[in-house]
Amino acid sequence: MGLVKFDDDSFEDDLIDNFRFFLMLVNEPMFSLDELKQGLVNFELNSRLWHEESEFFDFDLANDLVNKSKILLHSLSQYSSNVQKEILAAILYLVQEDDSKKDSLFMGLEDDKEIFRYVLSKNGIEIK
Repeated sequence: MGLVKFDDDSFEDDLIDNFRFFLMLVNEPMFSLDELKQGLVNFELNSRLWHEESEFFDFDLANDLVNKSKILLHSLSQYSSNVQKEILAAILYLVQEDDSKKDSLFMGLEDDKEIFRYVLSKNGIEIK
Protein backbone atom coordinates (compact mmCIF):
# COMPACT_ATOMS: atom_id res chain seq x y z
CA MET A 1 0.00 0.00 0.00
CA GLY A 2 1.26 3.45 -0.86
CA LEU A 3 1.74 6.43 1.34
CA VAL A 4 -1.16 8.75 2.04
CA LYS A 5 -1.34 11.84 -0.13
CA PHE A 6 -1.85 15.23 1.47
CA ASP A 7 -4.12 17.71 -0.25
CA ASP A 8 -4.63 20.24 2.52
CA ASP A 9 -2.87 23.47 1.50
CA SER A 10 -3.10 24.85 5.03
CA PHE A 11 -0.93 22.05 6.36
CA GLU A 12 2.63 23.42 6.64
CA ASP A 13 5.21 21.83 4.33
CA ASP A 14 7.67 20.88 7.08
CA LEU A 15 4.86 19.36 9.11
CA ILE A 16 3.78 17.34 6.08
CA ASP A 17 7.33 16.11 5.56
CA ASN A 18 7.67 15.11 9.20
CA PHE A 19 4.31 13.35 9.19
CA ARG A 20 5.23 11.47 5.99
CA PHE A 21 8.41 10.30 7.72
CA PHE A 22 6.38 8.87 10.63
CA LEU A 23 3.90 7.35 8.19
CA MET A 24 6.83 5.66 6.47
CA LEU A 25 8.00 4.26 9.84
CA VAL A 26 4.56 2.74 10.46
CA ASN A 27 4.86 0.97 7.08
CA GLU A 28 8.18 -0.62 8.06
CA PRO A 29 8.17 -4.33 8.97
CA MET A 30 10.01 -3.54 12.22
CA PHE A 31 7.18 -1.28 13.45
CA SER A 32 5.74 -2.59 16.72
CA LEU A 33 2.29 -1.71 18.02
CA ASP A 34 3.37 -2.84 21.50
CA GLU A 35 6.31 -0.43 21.43
CA LEU A 36 4.00 2.36 20.30
CA LYS A 37 1.64 1.65 23.22
CA GLN A 38 4.60 1.70 25.62
CA GLY A 39 5.72 4.97 24.04
CA LEU A 40 2.29 6.42 24.81
CA VAL A 41 2.60 5.33 28.45
CA ASN A 42 6.04 6.95 28.61
CA PHE A 43 4.75 10.14 27.00
CA GLU A 44 1.95 10.32 29.56
CA LEU A 45 4.46 9.96 32.41
CA ASN A 46 6.86 12.47 30.86
CA SER A 47 4.08 15.00 30.37
CA ARG A 48 3.47 14.96 34.12
CA LEU A 49 7.15 15.69 34.72
CA TRP A 50 7.21 18.46 32.12
CA HIS A 51 4.15 19.98 33.77
CA GLU A 52 5.91 19.95 37.15
CA GLU A 53 9.01 21.54 35.62
CA SER A 54 7.24 24.29 33.73
CA GLU A 55 3.97 26.10 34.22
CA PHE A 56 4.00 26.84 30.50
CA PHE A 57 3.75 23.20 29.43
CA ASP A 58 0.22 22.56 28.13
CA PHE A 59 -0.70 19.61 30.34
CA ASP A 60 -4.37 19.73 29.34
CA LEU A 61 -3.46 19.41 25.66
CA ALA A 62 -1.09 16.54 26.46
CA ASN A 63 -3.88 14.73 28.32
CA ASP A 64 -6.32 15.38 25.49
CA LEU A 65 -3.92 13.93 22.91
CA VAL A 66 -3.17 10.90 25.10
CA ASN A 67 -6.88 10.23 25.63
CA LYS A 68 -7.59 10.55 21.91
CA SER A 69 -4.71 8.18 21.21
CA LYS A 70 -6.10 5.59 23.62
CA ILE A 71 -9.57 5.84 22.08
CA LEU A 72 -8.14 5.51 18.58
CA LEU A 73 -6.01 2.51 19.52
CA HIS A 74 -9.00 0.83 21.14
CA SER A 75 -11.11 1.27 18.01
CA LEU A 76 -8.32 0.85 15.45
CA SER A 77 -9.77 -2.27 13.83
CA GLN A 78 -12.88 -0.41 12.64
CA TYR A 79 -10.84 1.69 10.19
CA SER A 80 -9.39 0.82 6.81
CA SER A 81 -5.73 -0.14 6.57
CA ASN A 82 -4.69 3.28 5.24
CA VAL A 83 -6.59 5.13 7.98
CA GLN A 84 -5.08 2.81 10.60
CA LYS A 85 -1.61 3.72 9.34
CA GLU A 86 -2.39 7.44 9.52
CA ILE A 87 -3.69 7.05 13.08
CA LEU A 88 -0.63 5.07 14.13
CA ALA A 89 1.67 7.61 12.50
CA ALA A 90 -0.08 10.46 14.36
CA ILE A 91 0.37 8.62 17.68
CA LEU A 92 3.98 7.80 16.83
CA TYR A 93 4.52 11.48 16.04
CA LEU A 94 3.04 12.41 19.43
CA VAL A 95 5.22 10.07 21.47
CA GLN A 96 8.45 11.28 19.88
CA GLU A 97 9.92 14.09 21.98
CA ASP A 98 11.87 15.63 19.11
CA ASP A 99 9.53 16.00 16.17
CA SER A 100 8.91 19.36 14.49
CA LYS A 101 8.82 21.06 17.90
CA LYS A 102 10.28 19.65 21.10
CA ASP A 103 7.18 18.58 23.06
CA SER A 104 8.40 19.65 26.49
CA LEU A 105 8.82 23.29 25.44
CA PHE A 106 6.25 26.08 25.49
CA MET A 107 3.81 25.48 22.61
CA GLY A 108 5.70 22.24 21.88
CA LEU A 109 2.53 20.21 21.38
CA GLU A 110 0.98 22.51 18.78
CA ASP A 111 2.45 20.50 15.90
CA ASP A 112 1.19 17.27 17.47
CA LYS A 113 -2.28 18.80 17.83
CA GLU A 114 -2.19 19.82 14.14
CA ILE A 115 -1.21 16.29 13.10
CA PHE A 116 -4.15 14.87 15.06
CA ARG A 117 -6.50 17.54 13.72
CA TYR A 118 -5.43 16.75 10.18
CA VAL A 119 -5.76 12.96 10.48
CA LEU A 120 -9.10 13.10 12.30
CA SER A 121 -10.71 15.69 10.03
CA LYS A 122 -9.34 14.12 6.84
CA ASN A 123 -10.88 10.80 7.80
CA GLY A 124 -14.12 12.12 9.28
CA ILE A 125 -13.30 10.83 12.76
CA GLU A 126 -14.90 12.60 15.70
CA ILE A 127 -13.77 12.03 19.27
CA LYS A 128 -15.61 13.77 22.09
